[in-house]
Amino acid sequence: MKTKIISLLFLTIFAVNCGSPYNTEFPAPDPNKKLKDIYPQKINNVDYEPELLDFSKTEYPANSIYGSIARYGNSSIQILQFKSDEILGDYFKNVIVKSLENYSTKFSGNINGKWSARGSNPGKLVAWQSQNWAFIITAETEEILDEIIEKFPYISKN
Repeated sequence: MKTKIISLLFLTIFAVNCGSPYNTEFPAPDPNKKLKDIYPQKINNVDYEPELLDFSKTEYPANSIYGSIARYGNSSIQILQFKSDEILGDYFKNVIVKSLENYSTKFSGNINGKWSARGSNPGKLVAWQSQNWAFIITAETEEILDEIIEKFPYISKN
Protein backbone atom coordinates (compact mmCIF):
# COMPACT_ATOMS: atom_id res chain seq x y z
CA MET A 1 0.00 0.00 0.00
CA LYS A 2 2.80 2.40 0.96
CA THR A 3 4.57 1.67 -2.37
CA LYS A 4 1.39 2.41 -4.32
CA ILE A 5 0.92 5.74 -2.53
CA ILE A 6 4.55 6.74 -3.18
CA SER A 7 4.22 5.71 -6.84
CA LEU A 8 1.01 7.71 -7.21
CA LEU A 9 2.61 10.73 -5.54
CA PHE A 10 5.63 10.49 -7.87
CA LEU A 11 3.38 10.25 -10.96
CA THR A 12 1.35 13.25 -9.82
CA ILE A 13 4.46 15.37 -9.25
CA PHE A 14 5.88 14.23 -12.61
CA ALA A 15 2.65 15.06 -14.45
CA VAL A 16 2.39 18.52 -12.88
CA ASN A 17 6.02 19.36 -13.66
CA CYS A 18 5.75 18.15 -17.27
CA GLY A 19 2.69 20.24 -17.98
CA SER A 20 2.71 23.52 -19.80
CA PRO A 21 4.23 26.49 -18.00
CA TYR A 22 1.28 28.52 -19.33
CA ASN A 23 -2.42 28.69 -18.58
CA THR A 24 -4.34 29.12 -21.84
CA GLU A 25 -7.78 28.20 -20.51
CA PHE A 26 -9.43 31.54 -21.24
CA PRO A 27 -12.54 32.32 -23.30
CA ALA A 28 -11.84 33.10 -26.96
CA PRO A 29 -12.01 36.74 -28.06
CA ASP A 30 -15.38 38.32 -28.73
CA PRO A 31 -15.53 38.53 -32.56
CA ASN A 32 -17.18 41.96 -32.24
CA LYS A 33 -14.20 43.48 -30.41
CA LYS A 34 -11.89 45.84 -32.26
CA LEU A 35 -8.24 44.85 -32.67
CA LYS A 36 -7.15 47.72 -30.42
CA ASP A 37 -9.25 46.19 -27.63
CA ILE A 38 -7.69 42.72 -28.01
CA TYR A 39 -3.98 43.33 -28.55
CA PRO A 40 -1.64 45.07 -26.11
CA GLN A 41 -1.00 48.62 -27.31
CA LYS A 42 2.75 48.47 -26.53
CA ILE A 43 5.29 45.72 -26.00
CA ASN A 44 8.91 46.53 -25.17
CA ASN A 45 8.09 50.23 -25.73
CA VAL A 46 7.07 49.48 -29.33
CA ASP A 47 3.56 50.48 -30.47
CA TYR A 48 1.54 47.70 -32.00
CA GLU A 49 1.05 47.50 -35.74
CA PRO A 50 -2.18 45.55 -36.32
CA GLU A 51 -2.88 43.93 -39.67
CA LEU A 52 -5.61 41.66 -40.99
CA LEU A 53 -4.16 38.51 -42.52
CA ASP A 54 -5.10 37.40 -46.02
CA PHE A 55 -5.51 33.65 -46.48
CA SER A 56 -7.11 33.91 -49.94
CA LYS A 57 -3.94 32.77 -51.71
CA THR A 58 -3.32 29.73 -49.53
CA GLU A 59 -4.26 26.10 -50.02
CA TYR A 60 -7.14 26.49 -47.55
CA PRO A 61 -10.74 26.92 -48.78
CA ALA A 62 -11.98 30.50 -49.16
CA ASN A 63 -13.20 32.05 -45.91
CA SER A 64 -12.06 29.07 -43.83
CA ILE A 65 -9.49 31.07 -41.81
CA TYR A 66 -9.74 34.61 -40.52
CA GLY A 67 -6.95 36.24 -38.62
CA SER A 68 -4.91 39.20 -37.57
CA ILE A 69 -1.43 39.92 -36.33
CA ALA A 70 -0.01 42.63 -34.11
CA ARG A 71 3.67 43.30 -34.70
CA TYR A 72 5.96 44.78 -32.10
CA GLY A 73 9.28 45.08 -33.90
CA ASN A 74 10.58 41.49 -34.21
CA SER A 75 7.91 40.08 -31.87
CA SER A 76 4.27 39.42 -32.69
CA ILE A 77 0.92 38.01 -31.62
CA GLN A 78 -1.38 36.28 -34.11
CA ILE A 79 -5.01 35.38 -33.54
CA LEU A 80 -6.65 33.02 -36.03
CA GLN A 81 -10.23 31.75 -36.20
CA PHE A 82 -11.03 28.59 -38.17
CA LYS A 83 -14.32 27.45 -39.70
CA SER A 84 -13.62 23.80 -38.76
CA ASP A 85 -11.50 21.70 -36.42
CA GLU A 86 -10.10 19.84 -39.44
CA ILE A 87 -8.69 23.02 -40.97
CA LEU A 88 -7.36 24.16 -37.59
CA GLY A 89 -5.59 20.81 -37.08
CA ASP A 90 -4.16 20.85 -40.58
CA TYR A 91 -2.92 24.43 -40.17
CA PHE A 92 -1.37 23.64 -36.79
CA LYS A 93 0.47 20.58 -38.17
CA ASN A 94 1.54 22.04 -41.49
CA VAL A 95 2.28 25.66 -40.59
CA ILE A 96 2.82 26.15 -36.85
CA VAL A 97 4.57 22.84 -36.07
CA LYS A 98 6.74 23.18 -39.21
CA SER A 99 7.81 26.65 -38.04
CA LEU A 100 9.38 24.95 -35.01
CA GLU A 101 12.19 23.74 -37.30
CA ASN A 102 13.72 27.20 -36.72
CA TYR A 103 14.11 26.53 -32.97
CA SER A 104 16.66 24.34 -31.22
CA THR A 105 14.28 23.43 -28.37
CA LYS A 106 10.75 22.51 -29.37
CA PHE A 107 7.55 20.79 -28.29
CA SER A 108 4.24 20.27 -30.07
CA GLY A 109 1.27 18.03 -29.61
CA ASN A 110 -2.43 17.50 -29.53
CA ILE A 111 -3.53 16.60 -26.02
CA ASN A 112 -7.22 15.94 -25.36
CA GLY A 113 -8.11 17.50 -28.71
CA LYS A 114 -6.19 20.74 -28.11
CA TRP A 115 -3.09 21.72 -30.06
CA SER A 116 -0.12 23.46 -28.48
CA ALA A 117 3.47 24.21 -29.46
CA ARG A 118 6.51 25.86 -27.92
CA GLY A 119 9.92 26.67 -29.30
CA SER A 120 13.01 28.50 -28.09
CA ASN A 121 16.49 29.43 -29.23
CA PRO A 122 16.60 31.71 -31.01
CA GLY A 123 13.73 33.69 -29.51
CA LYS A 124 10.50 32.16 -28.28
CA LEU A 125 7.34 30.76 -29.85
CA VAL A 126 4.21 29.82 -27.91
CA ALA A 127 1.09 28.61 -29.75
CA TRP A 128 -2.15 27.07 -28.54
CA GLN A 129 -5.71 26.24 -29.48
CA SER A 130 -8.81 27.51 -27.73
CA GLN A 131 -12.01 26.17 -29.28
CA ASN A 132 -11.80 27.06 -32.99
CA TRP A 133 -9.13 29.70 -32.41
CA ALA A 134 -5.33 29.52 -32.56
CA PHE A 135 -2.98 31.97 -30.87
CA ILE A 136 0.69 32.31 -31.85
CA ILE A 137 3.18 34.45 -29.96
CA THR A 138 6.70 35.00 -31.22
CA ALA A 139 9.04 36.95 -28.97
CA GLU A 140 12.60 38.04 -29.55
CA THR A 141 13.57 37.42 -25.91
CA GLU A 142 12.26 35.78 -22.74
CA GLU A 143 11.69 39.24 -21.25
CA ILE A 144 9.48 40.28 -24.18
CA LEU A 145 7.56 37.00 -23.92
CA ASP A 146 6.99 37.68 -20.21
CA GLU A 147 5.66 41.16 -21.03
CA ILE A 148 3.33 39.79 -23.71
CA ILE A 149 2.01 37.15 -21.30
CA GLU A 150 1.46 39.83 -18.66
CA LYS A 151 -0.50 42.08 -21.07
CA PHE A 152 -2.31 39.62 -23.36
CA PRO A 153 -5.56 38.40 -21.73
CA TYR A 154 -5.60 34.92 -23.33
CA ILE A 155 -2.53 33.48 -21.59
CA SER A 156 -0.89 33.59 -18.16
CA LYS A 157 1.94 31.81 -16.41
CA ASN A 158 1.02 28.77 -14.29
